[in-house]
Amino acid sequence: MKKIFSVNSIISLLFVIIFAVACDKADPYAEIQADYEIAVGEEFEIEFDANHTTGYMWQWINETTVSIVDTVGRTYTAGTGIGAGGKETWTFKGISEGLDTVMFDYSQSWNELMACDTTTYIIRVK
Repeated sequence: MKKIFSVNSIISLLFVIIFAVACDKADPYAEIQADYEIAVGEEFEIEFDANHTTGYMWQWINETTVSIVDTVGRTYTAGTGIGAGGKETWTFKGISEGLDTVMFDYSQSWNELMACDTTTYIIRVK
C-alpha cells in the first residue's frame, strides 16, 4: 500500500494551518458601528446642549480607563439672553488604535451622583 501523505507533510500542513489561524489579525470588533471613526492624530468634536448658568456641566466619567483618545480642549458658548442655554464642545484626538466608548454625564460638580442626563459614544481609532 502506497502512502499518499508522509507524517512530516501532515505535521507541516498542521503547523501552517495553526500558524495562519493564530496570526489572523482580523478586527473582532469590525462589525460594531462607531459613532466616530478617526485616524491616530486626527481630532474630532462632540457637542452637547448645556446651560452652565445652572451649574450643570458635561463630565467625562470614564476618562481614566480610555486609552485611544484624549481631550484637546473643552469650550462653552453661552446662548443669548439671561439664563439661556448654550453649547459645550469637547475636542478629542486619537492617540492609539482601538475601539472604546467615552461616557458622559450632565451633572453639577458638587453633586456628581445626581446626573440629570448621560450619554455614551463609541469611538474607533485606526
